[in-house]
Amino acid sequence: MYRGLFYCKRCGRDMNADVVGALNIARKCGVKIPSNVKLQNNPDEG
Repeated sequence: MYRGLFYCKRCGRDMNADVVGALNIARKCGVKIPSNVKLQNNPDEG
């Protein structure tokens, strides 16, 4: 596990922790996040 990486035990996915935090804040503010949104790595990071 790398620092800054969030691993979901429920679904087995890992995501950048900052992205997960931003999504959680948006949801708490009432923003509807479509379930079909695809998040991908920055191409510069490999």
